[in-house]
Amino acid sequence: MYRSLLAMMLLVACAPPLKVPQASFDLNGQRRNGWIKDRRPEYGDTRRDGCIVLDAIALSITHDRKNSVYVGRVIDAQDQEPIGSAVITFWMRPPTSAQQLVTDAEGRFTLKTAGICDSIHVQQLGWRSLRVAMKVHPAR
Repeated sequence: MYRSLLAMMLLVACAPPLKVPQASFDLNGQRRNGWIKDRRPEYGDTRRDGCIVLDAIALSITHDRKNSVYVGRVIDAQDQEPIGSAVITFWMRPPTSAQQLVTDAEGRFTLKTAGICDSIHVQQLGWRSLRVAMKVHPAR
């Protein structure tokens, strides 16, 4: 019995790592994954560093600078299904403030603001949170 258990443990420990879909961020149709500050919890490229594995978020935003409107969608990075009721926090300046909203059932959201967005934080139960540092700000 112990040998069977040991053999099973070795088989599981030596199994090839599973590829974890990585979070992604698109701004105005261009991939900007380099702007992602962090994903929590961080698993690396394999699902071995945690017991509970959460899925990755993909965030796509279009920013209309003329009207100061952010329109976007939050989806699951692997199966491209919408993530409804995700909480999105836009960190704005000046002065430093946060504007929070919730996606609809299709993962869509719209935010009209006069501030400059410094970062965006997306979170939903069952998915890894995503934080993006905005590197391009609207012209004043």
